[in-house]
Amino acid sequence: MTPPRFSFCVSQFYDHRAAFGTMDRRRRSGFMVKHYSYRVDHDVGFAPYLVGDIAIVCGCKSSTIERWAEPGTWLVGIGGNGTGKPDAIIYAMRVDYTPSFGEFAGRWPTESERHNSMGTDPDVPVLVSEHFYYFGDKALKLPKSLSHLVIRAQGCKRIDDKDVATLRRFLAQRGEPGAYGVPNNEPVFSEVRLTRTATERCRMSRRKC
Repeated sequence: MTPPRFSFCVSQFYDHRAAFGTMDRRRRSGFMVKHYSYRVDHDVGFAPYLVGDIAIVCGCKSSTIERWAEPGTWLVGIGGNGTGKPDAIIYAMRVDYTPSFGEFAGRWPTESERHNSMGTDPDVPVLVSEHFYYFGDKALKLPKSLSHLVIRAQGCKRIDDKDVATLRRFLAQRGEPGAYGVPNNEPVFSEVRLTRTATERCRMSRRKC
């Protein structure tokens, strides 16, 4: 299954891709990457925020996941009652880069303008993903093998590498990374920018996938 083709905002993603290699402030040699699931109270297009060809999380779990995540971390947003999709997968993403917001805004001024308008602290981390599945109002029911990822309270839950491997197989059966739905709740921004599929990104960038 391929994500539907929505209109999107063309980003400068590939122009700045290499720059992020030096902006992963918290990458540590030999560090064991940790993965997390958490409950999404409301799905309003803010976290994750889809813009251009990326998904970002910034300002949602600023005291926990956003500080702990490393490149390679997987995040799984599980729907809460307020989304209308309780216990279903709203989104899942692999964290690829972790610049500070100041670094992110300096490199991607267009992609950061919404968070800039909210007065985001330049020192807070931004979790940037180029490999994500956003389902929104098409949220997926978790298979039994992953039902323990559900968290029924605020906070987050650690998930292990085996869970991530199972999740990745489950998602791959649904199709390519990308956006499959729109927010369940009234969007916090005036427009929701959805993304190209992984195949289209490869074709545009002339990279081998």
